[in-house]
Amino acid sequence: MDRRWRSLKKIVRLWVDLFDEHKLLTYASAIALRMFIAAVACTLFALGILGASHQQQLWQQTIGPEIEPKVLPHVFDGIDQTVNRVFSSSTAGLLALAAALAIWEVSGIIRAGIGALDEIYGRPIRGPASRCRGALRSPSSRQCSEPSPSSGSDTSRAGGASRSWSCAGRRRQSSLRSRSR
Repeated sequence: MDRRWRSLKKIVRLWVDLFDEHKLLTYASAIALRMFIAAVACTLFALGILGASHQQQLWQQTIGPEIEPKVLPHVFDGIDQTVNRVFSSSTAGLLALAAALAIWEVSGIIRAGIGALDEIYGRPIRGPASRCRGALRSPSSRQCSEPSPSSGSDTSRAGGASRSWSCAGRRRQSSLRSRSR
């Protein structure tokens, strides 16, 4: 029994260390928050489209009655007032702003997911964002802000091109060296 307990403790410690090393809980909470905000933005955008296309009866006859029994009466009153306010003020400017906000929030989810996967798989930051981040970090990284042919890692894409951002690769290699000390 004692041996099994120690084995279980080792497995749990391994998982905790891996979660900590790759910042999984931080990325998970960031993605969850972004998803919540994006859901609100997309919902308001959809309601704005319903209002602009004069489809308020869809809310009144289909969506609203489905939500009403699932929430408290005062909560539904607040939701209904918000929906009616969106319906009454659905202009082209508001729709454009809502669309831009929804796109921005959804792209934030994608950026957070990509960052998490890059951290998990240990791949360097790629693309134009690495040039911006590299220029802000240190003077030596400014020298390598252009893409160059990769000699160490293969990041091949569908077109057969094998290129990587040398700044990010050097930063990743130096961070790995500093971890091993």
